[in-house]
Amino acid sequence: MKHSKEFEQLSMYSRESAIELGWNYISSYHFLIGMLKFDNLPNRIFKNRNWEFEHLSKLLVKEKDESVKGNYYLTKEL
Repeated sequence: MKHSKEFEQLSMYSRESAIELGWNYISSYHFLIGMLKFDNLPNRIFKNRNWEFEHLSKLLVKEKDESVKGNYYLTKEL
C-alpha cells in the first residue's frame, strides 16, 4: 500500500515518540505527540501551536500507571 509523503513522515514521528516513551506499539496518543514534530499538516489543522501534551506525555512514560488503561483507550496502529 502506498501512502502520501506527509503520512509517512507523521508515521515516522509517531513511531519515534512511542520508542522514546518505551512502548512497543504506536497508539493514537503517540500519533498526537508525533504531530508536534511535523511542520506541515498540524499547521493546516490546528491554529494553536503551543500544545505540549505534557500531561499525556508524562502518563505515557515507560513506568505506566495502571490508571492509564482505565482513562485512555489505546489503539494498536500499523
